Amino acid sequence: MGGGAPAYTSPARSLVATARLIYGLLALGLLLVIPGIVAVIIGYVQRSKAHGTFLELHFRWQLRTFWFGLLWLVTAVALMGTGIGAPVGLPLCFGTYLWVGYRIVRGWRALGRQEPVFLSRGLGG
Repeated sequence: MGGGAPAYTSPARSLVATARLIYGLLALGLLLVIPGIVAVIIGYVQRSKAHGTFLELHFRWQLRTFWFGLLWLVTAVALMGTGIGAPVGLPLCFGTYLWVGYRIVRGWRALGRQEPVFLSRGLGG
């Protein structure tokens, strides 16, 4: 078929609300640890319900945002723990927060438009 966007089924309104909740918890997770962890748990529990909908991409985006953000944050903190790595670790920590914040805003805005956060060639055929 053509190169257009894949067709998605409409998700349940409650699932859209869940995706919004996860974005909110991820945002709160920038300040506190527990909301980010709760967001990931909810994401893993609910993502199978989003299969075939545009929310499938949002759940993937949210989970990757958390895990890659955590990876870079742990790397930054480890670098800051060494005297030599501190000049690299602090900017990396700040950059990670900016990157996670950007992904939350981008995802939340796309969700508000009822659109996928990005188009994936692996979904929709």
